[in-house]
Amino acid sequence: MSDSTLDQMSHGKAVQLHTSNENEEEHATSRPWSDLPLEIVELFAAHLSWVDQIHFNAVCKNWNSISDNFQTKKHMPVLMYTSGSDGECNFFDPIDGKSYSIEIEELSSDEPLDLRFSKNGWVLISEGDLSLFIINPFTETVINLPELDESLYCFTGISFSSPPTSSDCVVFGIGGTNSTYVYISLWRHGDNAWKDLWYDNNLPFCATHNNPVFHHGLFYCLGSYGNLGVFNPRDMTWTVLERPKPIHSVVNEERRLEDCYLVESNGELLSVFNGNVAKPILVFRLDKSKMTWRKVDDLGKETLFLDVRTSLSVRAPKKEFGSRIYFPRFSNDDHRKGVYYSMRSREYYPKFYGVKEPVDCLWIEPSLYDDE
Repeated sequence: MSDSTLDQMSHGKAVQLHTSNENEEEHATSRPWSDLPLEIVELFAAHLSWVDQIHFNAVCKNWNSISDNFQTKKHMPVLMYTSGSDGECNFFDPIDGKSYSIEIEELSSDEPLDLRFSKNGWVLISEGDLSLFIINPFTETVINLPELDESLYCFTGISFSSPPTSSDCVVFGIGGTNSTYVYISLWRHGDNAWKDLWYDNNLPFCATHNNPVFHHGLFYCLGSYGNLGVFNPRDMTWTVLERPKPIHSVVNEERRLEDCYLVESNGELLSVFNGNVAKPILVFRLDKSKMTWRKVDDLGKETLFLDVRTSLSVRAPKKEFGSRIYFPRFSNDDHRKGVYYSMRSREYYPKFYGVKEPVDCLWIEPSLYDDE
């Protein structure tokens, strides 16, 4: 089904349906799409992309109710980026190379907006120095958070545990200027203010610019040397783990300055280190039985989407997409392609030079529902 056809459908336009009379002579009859039998509609509805699903839901009430049957369908991550404070939001799909734009009124602001983190289709955004809110850009539902105190936005990483509509949602921000302490700020669903906390590190830990991962009830934070810090929101404790040992030696300053990412993949934690195009990307999997990092040479059927704001791991849509690591960049030409690193060939595609990275961007898994 073409995009133009879906546009007609979403605007309630009739289309030409071919039928046969009793004499089996064909003639054209103009009938609205909403007259299609629902069992037929369900057949193609289950295979729609997230963009087409937006148009699909707008056709009529019956079609919108059918879409509830496909609420659990997962969509591949897309790169979300803004072009200012005019409300225009752009999305790039690195798998098929397509780009989309959506006007979102809530993203029109006189204050600078910065994308900070995404999860379950929700995006945490800072507005100016003190304001934060969480929005589902596909439903335009907004959850406003309390303003920060006078310390302004100073987190090296921030994330939340579950959709902000959930009663157990916790927003967790972390920062720190040296290896001896961390600053943590916490907001729980229903709170009227942030709770600010300071902790001395029991072991050296340098907070880096990547977002924490909520994993089995705990917020895991990756340090610049490859060690882990863990915050328990139940008993409000912060611990730098003795194991796994840091991946990089403290004296290896060059490796310490690499971009590093922490991502949950198939119920396990992966750490990824990326220096420059002349060096291979290093991927490690946390072996929880021995609490040690194990080097990974092939991701199998998994595909990673990495950036310092949000990192995701999903099952590859096709075999050839497996063991790829996508970055928030794309070729700057008429045939736009997503930039990825192949774990199998140890090369970037397309070549790393001459590509574009939007200033304010992150990966997001589209969700047309607020409670996924």
